[in-house]
Amino acid sequence: MSAPLRVDRVFKDRETFEWAGVHFQMHDLPGQTDLHSGISFEMDGQRYLAVGDSVHIRAGKLAHGDIIFANRVCGMNHLKVGRRLLEVEPDVLLNGHHRRELDRPQPRGDVPVNRQDLEDFLASAERLAGVLDELVADSVDRRCRADWVRFEPYRIGLQAGEASQVECIVENLEAGPIEVVLRFVPPDGVTVEPPTATARIAPTGEHRSMHTIRCDRNQLRFSPRILCVDVTLNGKPLGWVAECQLWSEGVEL
Repeated sequence: MSAPLRVDRVFKDRETFEWAGVHFQMHDLPGQTDLHSGISFEMDGQRYLAVGDSVHIRAGKLAHGDIIFANRVCGMNHLKVGRRLLEVEPDVLLNGHHRRELDRPQPRGDVPVNRQDLEDFLASAERLAGVLDELVADSVDRRCRADWVRFEPYRIGLQAGEASQVECIVENLEAGPIEVVLRFVPPDGVTVEPPTATARIAPTGEHRSMHTIRCDRNQLRFSPRILCVDVTLNGKPLGWVAECQLWSEGVEL
């Protein structure tokens, strides 16, 4: 199983630091995911901005990554990225998956850009935000928040005869209190205790419930197994809203 990373230092948005004689600045770039960040620096007379998956390249233009609602994505996220790109005004973007120069098809991780490219990207972000506004009626702070019900951790290690713990978290993104009923739906050979949970959650509040997971010895050779939670919100069944993965200890993720 994977082990958590130890964080020695946490950087704030726009915080600067120096490493190997190069000055870096951190940036909040919540494009493809709400937790995405970027790093800018100057070298050899060029200003670079590492954007990861917050900016893709499609048809020779800067584009947005796929809209993955489980990543807490919303229109405002992409607007933040577009505005920050214009603020930093890099000469070169360092990309993640989509690594092609704007004017040539060769696979590259460095993409030269100009101000017009950045202005076009911001205009595209504004159009995207408008589309999401029309699709989803919720207020901006909770639009497209598919993870208001989630498991922590998402990947859980299991050993025969031993128990593992998982926490189910429910956030209230509504203007008033909510009533939720959680019913866990384990795969064959897996038990969850307690198998249900109920809560009344105040606005902006959250409910956390801890659950014990056990797996039959014969089921351990199959990984991953998927544990789901069936959610009823204010008496309305929503179905299987969230899931987590159950892995046998020793199986590499």
